[in-house]
Order: sequence, then structure tokens, then C-alpha cells
Amino acid sequence: MNTDNPYQVNVPLDTKPTPPAGYRPLEGPARFMNIILKSNAGAGVLWIITQVLLLVTLYQISSGQAGSFNYMDAELNAPDILVAVAGLLIALTYLASIIGSIVWIHRAHSNLPFFGARQLRITPGWAIGWFFVPIALLWKPYEGMKQLYQASKEPSAWKSAPVPGFLGLWWFLWIVTSILDQIVSKFSDRAQTLDEFLVLTYANIAVAPLGIILPVVYNRVIQEITKLQEERLESVDRKSDSRDGPEFQTGSQDSANVSPYGSGQDSFDRSDASGQGTSGSDASRTSEAHPGSDGSSSRFPSIDPSSGSKDRFGP
Repeated sequence: MNTDNPYQVNVPLDTKPTPPAGYRPLEGPARFMNIILKSNAGAGVLWIITQVLLLVTLYQISSGQAGSFNYMDAELNAPDILVAVAGLLIALTYLASIIGSIVWIHRAHSNLPFFGARQLRITPGWAIGWFFVPIALLWKPYEGMKQLYQASKEPSAWKSAPVPGFLGLWWFLWIVTSILDQIVSKFSDRAQTLDEFLVLTYANIAVAPLGIILPVVYNRVIQEITKLQEERLESVDRKSDSRDGPEFQTGSQDSANVSPYGSGQDSFDRSDASGQGTSGSDASRTSEAHPGSDGSSSRFPSIDPSSGSKDRFGP
């Protein structure tokens, strides 16, 4: 005998409410970046281990305890393989971090008008694009991330919001690591003798810790800003009687009448705001920059055992 209730409706208990119009969720991209950046830091630890093993092998060769200095020799096969694996892991996680950063940065900046932030100087598209503009990439990306943090914390008065120290630390590490990696990369292209490879390996070991600290600090930047926006969304949700209430309509109505991107930007920002950021919907359609432009310090790490160059993170 069938005892099922014909009027019963099964409703999942763990369904999440649909995000309000104008808000782009950050939880997924932030979780992805958390995994990728931690994986990259782990690959950096493996890179140091491989360089130490390579250094030991090179010293054995120099003292006559091993074969000749020839990368075809069996003595160098094992270190070569480990260096190649570590370099490949760094390259893959770095590439994934670029893609994840583009998505997360654009979404996070696109949410600022929804929370009521106005007079913004950098649009979502340019928050990404500045990473690939020569010379400007030395400071403009930091300005974009600084604006993102401040406007996420205090949308109505973001210009006076305090900036945490870890944000400046992230940018300092990004600049220093990029410069040092380029120097090491240039030297690795010219290294030919045993002594030169010994110096190169020492340089790789010295620079590698920065490549571990940098993704950890960058991950904190991402998670903190994501937390700020999620907390603000919950605050708006509590104040609203429904998802169609005035609190959720304010951002879209204001964006339709007043551009969230104010005066005072440089010429590039003005053209971006006027051409693509004149409304909240236009800002979300701002074209995203893609990695690979000339002038960026982005360069994938070589899996050549003699090279340890691995510029990263931002994005």
C-alpha cells in the first residue's frame, strides 16, 4: 500500500538564496584562489628542495666525487627530473592564479557600486589591465587593490578608510620578487661553467623563499576583501525586508542615474569610465585584460634545471 503524501513537496534544506541583482558572488573564485595559491607556495617549497639537491650534486662533481659536469650524466638525471617537476608545478599554479585573479578582481570591483561606493578612480577592467601596462604596472595595480579594499570596508567614505599593512607588504613582495626573478633569469641564460651554475643555484635558493611568502600574503589579501564584501552583503540582507526591497534596489537605481566612477582619474581611467563605466551594468562589461602583454613582468618559470625564474603574483 502506497502511503506517500500526494501533496508532499520535497524542498532541499541546503539551498542558498539567489544573490541580489548587481552583486557578483566572490565565494567560488576566492575558494579557487585559496587552493591555487597554497599549492603554489607548496611548489615553492619543493623548488627549494630540488635546488639544494642540485647544489649537493654540483659540489660532488666539483670535488671529483661524481662524474663530469654534463647534464647527460646519470649523476644529474635525478636532480634534473625533480627540478623539472617543481618548475612545472609552479608554472601550472601560476597560470591558474592569473586566470583566477582576473575573475576575482573583476567581480570584486564590479560589486563596489552595488554597495554604494562612488567617485571610484579605477574601473573593473583597468584594475586588471594596469598589471600589463609598462611603467604603470609599478604602482597602478596597487592603487586598484587599495581602492578595492577601502571601498569594500567603507563604501560611503572609502577614501578615508584605513589600509592594512599586509596590502603594502603584498605589493612590496611582488615588486621585489619580480625584479630578482628577472635578474636570476638573465644570469641563467648565460651560465655555462660549473662555477656559474653553483652561483646560479645559490641565487635560486636565496630568491625562492620570497616566492613562498608572496602567494601566502596575496591569498590573505583576497580572503580579507572577500570577507568584507560578504559581511556587507549580509548586513544589507538583514536591513532589507525582501530581496526586492529598497536596500537592494538602491545600488542599481543609483548606477542608472549617476556613474560610480567620479572625476579625478588619470586620462586612461576617464576614458574607461566614460566609455564603459557610465553605469553599473556597463562597468561589469568592461573588457578584461589577458596575460601575455609586453611590459608585464609575468614570465613562467623555466623547467630547465639551470633556471629558477618564477615571477608571480599580481595577478
